[in-house]
Amino acid sequence: MCKISYTTINDIYNQRTELTHCLAKIVYKIAKALDLTVEYLIEDTLRCDFELFKSNVCYKLKELTDINFIVEVLESNQVRI
Repeated sequence: MCKISYTTINDIYNQRTELTHCLAKIVYKIAKALDLTVEYLIEDTLRCDFELFKSNVCYKLKELTDINFIVEVLESNQVRI
């Protein structure tokens, strides 16, 4: 229906390939075939990535103390990234 190989669809379905690592055109074709938005398809994955990021930041903050954490973040340019 979306003109994507069975292997690709099967790998995504069986979680051998993450949807967020696929080309945008593949995600778009899948979303269109399922009558969904791209955002809806990748929403849970993005939320999971953010939760992991947030957890890592909290851990680093506890490890370094407030001032040292702020200095490291500013020096590493993480806010811009």
